[in-house]
Amino acid sequence: MKTCIVTVYDSINCGSYWQAFALGEAMRQMDCEVQYLRRDPKGASSSASTCIRSVLSNCKHGRFAVAGRYLLAVKKFRRLRSELQIIDKTDDIDCFVLGSDTIWNMDSQYFREHANTYWGIDFFPRKTITYAASAANTKAEKITQELHDAVGKLYAVSVRDQHTRELVKDDTDKEIRIVCDPTLLLVKSDYRKYIGSNTEKKGYVYLYLNAPLSHKQGEELKAFCRDKGLNIINGFTYNKPDYCDKCIVAEPKSFLTYMFHADYIVTDTFHGTVFSVNFNKPFVSLTRGKNKVKEFLDICGLTDRGHEDDAGMVSKLSCPIDYAAVNAEISALREKSLSYLRETILE
Repeated sequence: MKTCIVTVYDSINCGSYWQAFALGEAMRQMDCEVQYLRRDPKGASSSASTCIRSVLSNCKHGRFAVAGRYLLAVKKFRRLRSELQIIDKTDDIDCFVLGSDTIWNMDSQYFREHANTYWGIDFFPRKTITYAASAANTKAEKITQELHDAVGKLYAVSVRDQHTRELVKDDTDKEIRIVCDPTLLLVKSDYRKYIGSNTEKKGYVYLYLNAPLSHKQGEELKAFCRDKGLNIINGFTYNKPDYCDKCIVAEPKSFLTYMFHADYIVTDTFHGTVFSVNFNKPFVSLTRGKNKVKEFLDICGLTDRGHEDDAGMVSKLSCPIDYAAVNAEISALREKSLSYLRETILE
């Protein structure tokens, strides 16, 4: 079966890369031939113009170390991307899989501009399915009639969250299944080959944050780490906040390595939360209004690991997690998700 995944595989974002890779790996384990449709780089975070602007801006403000870490990360992302089988022509494809990530996010100019591709219109009438599609926090009134019509033509539909299902539930007479994020299709042992050894001399709290901690949160975390003899390592942005002891190059393999060996994790991202759970780590997720993060925590029975307030983050972080029940929930969802792929791609 020749398949083509249509998703974000080249964003300068570790979670985005691993969701694309994991979906392909799960399909390869089903004996599918897996390829990825080449993305239009214009407007993407990995485009040459975006990278140049970022480097020039950092250098202009004297942030040469930040620019250096960023350039090294871009180089490593591009090396990993080159290992994926990217195609331009799709004449011989048997099944298109509109992949995970926020491909139906109407708040994203990029996805609006490439709607025909990410909604599957370019591939009809050939078999086209979705796997864990998400509209992020898009409001119902922003969903266009074009997307509603496209959903009705899909061979099979699965989404990543209840919010997305509610947006399109009336567009098809087929069951819209909620499946796990592609990164959860693989278990910890599947990722082990991509994880390096722990080179840190001390234990550490790993921060994977889009936005920095507040002053109060930073001070609380520093006190917590002093008591436990831990360092604080920043692993998402390329600058080093005052409350951190170290900043690493944020690229896919270092992300896995530092996640895997961390004593604790603090994140405000969806994939930071997902990998914290998959690796059974003590963590706190600063949900910051993200529906997909809250819903994932609810599914896992870990609602209490989400945090919105300025205070109290450290007390949650130090509470142990009983992962036996969590792993059972994830395992059941993983099997249902793999069954969806087998049924819709191979039948």
